[in-house]
Amino acid sequence: MGVIKRGILGGFSGRVANIVGSSWKGIAYMRALPLSVANPNTAAQQAVRLGFTTAVECGKQLTAVLFPNFINPFVEKQSGFNAFVGQNSVNMDTWLLTDWSTIVMSTGSIPAPTITDADYEIASGELTLEWTMAPGYVPGANPPKSFVTNVKKKLKAAACQDTLTTIDDEACSIDIGGGLIVGDKIDIWLSCVSDDGKSVSTSAYFEHTVTL
Repeated sequence: MGVIKRGILGGFSGRVANIVGSSWKGIAYMRALPLSVANPNTAAQQAVRLGFTTAVECGKQLTAVLFPNFINPFVEKQSGFNAFVGQNSVNMDTWLLTDWSTIVMSTGSIPAPTITDADYEIASGELTLEWTMAPGYVPGANPPKSFVTNVKKKLKAAACQDTLTTIDDEACSIDIGGGLIVGDKIDIWLSCVSDDGKSVSTSAYFEHTVTL
């Protein structure tokens, strides 16, 4: 039921049929509600919703390291979480069907490096990476010092970072923990942040299959 204020010509609050009355900063206004809401469950809409759900689930598992260090400082007018979901949901399916090579962990002015090799040592839980810098990158001109590697196994993701190795070294080793076995696939993203904290690279992707 709607309530009329200050006589018949005043504003009103509540709902009358499909008209809702309210106020904003002391200004009375009315808005019409749709007579019906169409929500066809088409295959395309299901795909969009599924991709969005997976992107949200993925983002929640990466909040500890990825967002505060590699996304939040470099986005404007939105949160890093929203930027990640908005950019990646269109390329996501279920966890098992998503093409993870299309997923971007960071986007920035530093050219993405190219990961050339990776090796995981089952006994020690250590992941070794090798990479080359993109053409046009000047070593030492704006030396990135940090990177993040995100590891996905089944429905779980972990993140770790190394603030000692510089991107110019083009190689590093990180302890990502044990628990992986021969045949497991590790999805790796490599990003870097400049020493002054003002620039981030676009992430590089590499898939590694664990061997003996």
